[in-house]
Amino acid sequence: MPSISLTNPANITSLVFNSISTQKLGGSLRSLSRFTNLEIFSIRNHQLTGPIPSLSSNTALKDFFCYNNQLTGNIPSVSSNTVLKIFNCFNNQLTGNIPSLSSNTVLEKFHCGVNQLSGYVAGSVPTSLLFFRAEYNQLTVTAVNAILADFVAAGALSGTLNLAGFGNAAPTGQGLTDKQTLLSRGWSVTTN
Repeated sequence: MPSISLTNPANITSLVFNSISTQKLGGSLRSLSRFTNLEIFSIRNHQLTGPIPSLSSNTALKDFFCYNNQLTGNIPSVSSNTVLKIFNCFNNQLTGNIPSLSSNTVLEKFHCGVNQLSGYVAGSVPTSLLFFRAEYNQLTVTAVNAILADFVAAGALSGTLNLAGFGNAAPTGQGLTDKQTLLSRGWSVTTN
């Protein structure tokens, strides 16, 4: 197995630290800005704290996994990550808004469930996004309705959308109509 030198982090395309035993990493995530060619970042099932660092320098990033940690703060903007296909920050302690996904035209999966997120930056959802989970957060009715409206506007014919769980508001008014529209298109839609 070749060794990896961190003296030139721009050459590294994959960083994977997945816990498969009782050995857990602690501490916080540092800046990933020096890893400019990073395509895959996975640090899951550990005990990391602190915020997710900015990903704006990681324009080659395709897959980002940081689930099952104790991360706090906001989900960083992913608008500069235009080749991003998967973003998974499930089961942390993240707060604030779900960021805009409008510039991520190849994004397929976005999972931010089981956090403490309360809002959503409304805007177009790419038609490529066919798996979106934000269950067990603290999403307001405005956020839930906006998410449903954005998925209806995107026009995709099937996918999975999960907004259920204690803490998330149930859709009202047009949100209920949008939910029915998605169900009629073959979507699996779960809300309170």
